[in-house]
Amino acid sequence: MFILSVAPGTMAVSASTILPTAGPAVYSVSAAPSQYVSTNWSGYAVNSTKNSVTGVAGSWVVPAVTCNPSANDDQYVVMWAGIDGFTSTTVEQIGTLAHCVKGSSTPTYSAWYEFYPAQPSIVTIKKVAISPGDKVSATVSYSSSTKKFTVMITDLTSSKSFSKSKGDSKAMRSSAECIAEDPAGSTVTKGLFLLANFGTADFGTAYTGVSSCTATVSGVTNNFGSFGTSTDELTMCTAIPSCSTVMAQPSSLAGGLSFTDKWDNAGP
Repeated sequence: MFILSVAPGTMAVSASTILPTAGPAVYSVSAAPSQYVSTNWSGYAVNSTKNSVTGVAGSWVVPAVTCNPSANDDQYVVMWAGIDGFTSTTVEQIGTLAHCVKGSSTPTYSAWYEFYPAQPSIVTIKKVAISPGDKVSATVSYSSSTKKFTVMITDLTSSKSFSKSKGDSKAMRSSAECIAEDPAGSTVTKGLFLLANFGTADFGTAYTGVSSCTATVSGVTNNFGSFGTSTDELTMCTAIPSCSTVMAQPSSLAGGLSFTDKWDNAGP
């Protein structure tokens, strides 16, 4: 889980501390493919057994965010690919972020990565500048020989890239994800920020032209749609399990490799 610890109205996107939790609050509503409602994630996850996941690849087109200057809190949306976090308290992830400061109508964009809890704060990637409309590829892999994870992000539009490797002996390696997230850390709600209006976000091969929305489980790489009931679809809601208000919702997986995610409400 991506949890910021910043005050409303600030421009900070890296956290000095984060809350000691990881993963979404989810509630299962159906199966085949498994459908869940979550308070902070929208997208897809492949859920597996401990120590079975060694890779994930995701890609998306960075959506142009529309800020609401009348909102009573900062607005964020975080998009990422990662290993872990669905049923574990560890997560290794990399992605992009859009932030609207309270009272502002101008969003800012950045790239970031996180190894939690081994590295208990997000790190902003200054080397890779992010702009709306950019096509981005993100991967996380685990090496059994070095016992390290490598996170990598490439802005396919600018050809800028970044990678970082780090070990984490506590990592579960039990899930892989491609997600749009509403981060926590708000001092207004004491929980989630408002979800920035990202319109529709396009994830996967059909939109970026690179192989993505794939997971490597037990040594075999397949698209997310190939994992049957282990493929979990997540809809973001203001409350679970009732989901009276949808915040963001993914489409079905096209060819197992692509989907769109649609913003509906700022919540939380």
